[in-house]
Amino acid sequence: MRLFDAWKEGKTGVPFVDANMRELATTGFMSNRGRQNVASFLTKDLGLDWRMGAEWFESLLVDHDVCSNYGNWLYSAGIGNDPRENRKFNMIKQGLDYDSNSGAGPSPRGRKGPSHTPKQHRDRGIDFYFSRSKNL
Repeated sequence: MRLFDAWKEGKTGVPFVDANMRELATTGFMSNRGRQNVASFLTKDLGLDWRMGAEWFESLLVDHDVCSNYGNWLYSAGIGNDPRENRKFNMIKQGLDYDSNSGAGPSPRGRKGPSHTPKQHRDRGIDFYFSRSKNL
């Protein structure tokens, strides 16, 4: 489960996803926008089962609510009452629009400066462009 572990640890190589996952691990909280994005990334870009993410959130969120958590994960995965499988977030655009700190939070390698471009972070684990095209 290399991909899932990288996602959980905030080591995917996608700065916006990684910052949100590190925030969750550190504080037990993540914004709604962050939750939508990391769920989309797990299910659409990495092609992993939404239930893995839902269970991980359940184990860490201080504001966990079973109905909200599982309902949001179903929606992000494109399952249920509004099944649009191909709806997914562009992580670069989302990072630029919603993360003014360019991946705020402690970087695993102490990197600083603005960058939402995954290719600059490939050494952290996942080839973002390959995973994205493979799961479209």
